Amino acid sequence: MKKVILSILIIFCAYSAEIDAQVGLNTANPAVTLHVTAKAPTGTTKTAEDLLIPRSDRERAQMTGAPISTPVYINSISTGTAMNADAEGDYDYNGTAWAKLNSPTATSVNLYNTGGTVTGNTTGTQADKTLTFNGTAVNSFSANGRMFFITAPNDRVGIGTVTPETKPDMARGGYENEKI
Repeated sequence: MKKVILSILIIFCAYSAEIDAQVGLNTANPAVTLHVTAKAPTGTTKTAEDLLIPRSDRERAQMTGAPISTPVYINSISTGTAMNADAEGDYDYNGTAWAKLNSPTATSVNLYNTGGTVTGNTTGTQADKTLTFNGTAVNSFSANGRMFFITAPNDRVGIGTVTPETKPDMARGGYENEKI
């Protein structure tokens, strides 16, 4: 009887002890709860070695009780009304709705739509494209404040002046001997 009680006590202690388990796929030493390493992490293999996120249509994505940060790939939006799932792609559940992943939330920020300072030499290749600056302001385009100035409303270009009176107008006062 003592052996049975001792065996039960040992089994109980073994099951009640805190157990930390880590699962490794293609690794003998997992560093996190689920550690996935590609069979060939380098090289030129053409075999897919990725993690495949569950695929679902929008109707199935209407599920209830999905934990926060649940990933899903919505592969069809022809049925269902899952909130924010308006296109095929990767989504993450935020607790109240599906949120698109890798979806820009705003227009890309650049010199053309936000203003700013060019921080280095910049070269743009136009190839067969045109670069046009449209404007209706008197100072639609300028370089160095006064050095080169275009007034769009009256089709005038000024060099050395912000108020060109003719087309083109080259200001006096140091510029009259310059060659154009």
